[in-house]
Amino acid sequence: MARLYMIWETCLLHEFIMDKCMYIELLDYKRDGSYPPGISKEQKYIIRRRSARFILDGDTMYYISSKNETEVRKKVVVGAEEADQIFFDFHDSAHGGHCGTQKNKYSVTARFYWPGMGVDLDKWVNGII
Repeated sequence: MARLYMIWETCLLHEFIMDKCMYIELLDYKRDGSYPPGISKEQKYIIRRRSARFILDGDTMYYISSKNETEVRKKVVVGAEEADQIFFDFHDSAHGGHCGTQKNKYSVTARFYWPGMGVDLDKWVNGII
């Protein structure tokens, strides 16, 4: 865990963006209940509250959502690079290939999670990203 503290020292707690800092905070809290050094009680509360919707399976983090009283696991996407690769795989690749906005959006949101992904997907499909 000590290797991650250097990253934490330069990161702010973000409320709505799944950046690498937030991911590391959640990952360490889910693994062993640890917090970044020097954070306040309020920041600890935020990490605990956020972590309630996430689980670890090995080293992979999943967001848990409910659909028709069924628990659904969605792989957490960290950073723009990973999201870009998912966009490419589901929209531009030979096997994903231009199936339409709604079908692509549904396919991605059924398997993956990051905060604000619906807006990101709309912007990407419309050529803004």
